[in-house]
Amino acid sequence: MGDHDSGYRQLFSFPAMIEDLLRGFVRERWVDDLDFGTLERKNGSYVADDLREREDDIIWRVKWQGADDWMYVYLLIEFQSTPDRFMGVRIMNYVSLLYQDLIKTGEIGEQALPPVLPMVVYRGERKWRSKLNVKDLVRQPPPGLARYLPSLRYLLLEEVRMNEAELSRMCNLAAEIFRIEKSPTLKASIPPFLSFLKWTTKAGAEQDSLKRAMKVWFTRAQKPVKIITEDDAVDEMAIEEIEPMLSERIEKWSSELVEKGRAEGTAEGELKGKAEGKAELFLSLFATKFGTVPDHIRLHIETASTEEILLLSERLLTADTPADVYSL
Repeated sequence: MGDHDSGYRQLFSFPAMIEDLLRGFVRERWVDDLDFGTLERKNGSYVADDLREREDDIIWRVKWQGADDWMYVYLLIEFQSTPDRFMGVRIMNYVSLLYQDLIKTGEIGEQALPPVLPMVVYRGERKWRSKLNVKDLVRQPPPGLARYLPSLRYLLLEEVRMNEAELSRMCNLAAEIFRIEKSPTLKASIPPFLSFLKWTTKAGAEQDSLKRAMKVWFTRAQKPVKIITEDDAVDEMAIEEIEPMLSERIEKWSSELVEKGRAEGTAEGELKGKAEGKAELFLSLFATKFGTVPDHIRLHIETASTEEILLLSERLLTADTPADVYSL
């Protein structure tokens, strides 16, 4: 997994990010009944009976207001570009492993198993067409057997399908991350980046770690050029200083890119001109020495490289027949 992917996951290791993710993207009434002050990160690396470890899980738990009962959030961030047809089976397995861990560690005691919200954040370009409930992956059973089918649904968040205008109105940390991910240009990524930094600045020192994590992720995620480097003390700068600095760097990079394009275009034109000149000279000498130029030789010379034309020209000087120049 690359630095960009690990940095993205790191952002969701902060309670403020999980709270905004739930408040902004789980649009159901029960979210308002959660006591977000009790948000607690669970160790995502537990060992199942078959000794396989899952180290990339992002698992949080939160209590209901006025109660001691926990509710769990199982967040899976999918980095692959192709949707997983059997994601429902994977989710069912992960939730089952979580339940097994709660039972084995004695966390639930004699209580019933806690509810779990499985979430999948999908960052690929292709539309997600996989079934959201594992029971829909099973063939239609005969009458009477349907009652025994497993049923577990997960909540899917597709970044590329999110509406930019709606995201920009949300004032939500998770929404700002999604906006940056969806930005078609570097310039378009600056407003949500600054909005994120403004929130962390207003939140005070307790969000300094989140601010630094955001800077690290944004630094590594920038494409195709770095307008922020590891050496920039963005986490110590005022927002009023950051915005003009980024705008200036983008403008400078854009100017350099234009100049580079012009230079490469000029050089390419000069090389093309030289190649065309050598091709015309070769064909003229060939015609002078042997009369007409066969169509197949003319066609090849017109598309040949400068180096090949020079080699054939040397052969032409001592050749007695066209075959001595070209074995065609």
